[in-house]
Amino acid sequence: MPAQVWRLECGGLVNAIGGGFVLPFALIYFHDVRGFSLGASGLMLATLSAVQVVAAPAGGALVDRFSAWSVLIASLLAIAYALFAVARAPWQAFAVAALAGVGNGIFNPAQSSLLGLLVAPEQRHIAFSLQRTMTNLGFGVGGLIGGVVATTSSPATFEALFVANAISYMLFIVVLIVFVGRPAVRDGGEPARAAVGGRYAAVLRDRAFMGLLALNATLCTFGFAMFQEIVPIYAKDFARVSESEIGAFFLVNTALIVVLQLPTARALEGRRRIRAIQLVAAGWAVGLLIVLIGGNALTGTAAAAVIAIAVVLWSAGECIQGALINPMAVDLAPEAMLGRYLALASVSWQIGFAAAPALSGFALRASPTATWLVAAAMCALAGTAASLLERRLPAATRRTPVPPGALAATETG
Repeated sequence: MPAQVWRLECGGLVNAIGGGFVLPFALIYFHDVRGFSLGASGLMLATLSAVQVVAAPAGGALVDRFSAWSVLIASLLAIAYALFAVARAPWQAFAVAALAGVGNGIFNPAQSSLLGLLVAPEQRHIAFSLQRTMTNLGFGVGGLIGGVVATTSSPATFEALFVANAISYMLFIVVLIVFVGRPAVRDGGEPARAAVGGRYAAVLRDRAFMGLLALNATLCTFGFAMFQEIVPIYAKDFARVSESEIGAFFLVNTALIVVLQLPTARALEGRRRIRAIQLVAAGWAVGLLIVLIGGNALTGTAAAAVIAIAVVLWSAGECIQGALINPMAVDLAPEAMLGRYLALASVSWQIGFAAAPALSGFALRASPTATWLVAAAMCALAGTAASLLERRLPAATRRTPVPPGALAATETG
């Protein structure tokens, strides 16, 4: 990997630690500390993700018009998470969530575009896997620290974590300016663009790409987001799992990502990408059913131990998903429209994080059992439908590339 990639990922690690301070505990903070209803609390998180969905296309256009490096720095200036510390009424929390969503929506396509441009095509699955490793390492460490620091009996502990998150954004800006620097013109850097080509209408006409986004959005809504956003509040309020045990879930997730992400990316080389995505869907469907069993049949530490099995399946699927989706998006994108393609790829991730809290906050009140059964069924359905996408993919994108000189097992058929 180029030195700039390693420096970029170190900055991302710092930023991810800040995210781990607050995101796993945001729903707990709104509901259990500030006394907002479970439905309203879920809608606040959904607002953050929904605004990201709206802001991401603008971020992609800015990346194609200016540069990923410049837009990434600009996005990090939105340190709105710190304002959650002073939000006392629901309308204030909604406003802060919207502001944070703007920054996050621009951040994702900018960071992914910068990384995609810094590496050769055969390095992309490794580069994005490295990014996922660093992000999860930071998020898990931050979640563990947050689980130790945060306590619902002391609102000040949550407020301190929100401020620490904002500091992590500022540190990432320092890394980008001082240690990464503005990328040079290729090779190995970001291309100069005298003119911008393409519009979003052209991206929407790419049926293979749009099918990939639909598949990813479904898995994120009913799989990824359910584990990350809904399991913590379900475990605490329905299964009486402690905050420290919830923090341990993210530590387990982090440890597995750090250990498995890069070997998983290597193991996927030469193999069919859709077959791997179907494996993710099946594993997450089983994991969601395990959460249901653990939460309904057990409480406290016993429930936490069973839910931890689901966390293992979540983590394994996350390793596969992280090595596939963004590299496939970069492979399908014309270079002059890379920002736009990755912006919509970011939308496909964030749709889940907008929909899952909004729907599940009310669904858990109505029927916790049905919530997990429906989510598991939708993951299984997505895996079944994935075979239709493979027919639309260009032949060159159907398998994970094999770097020159690398040994990789390949499958036939």
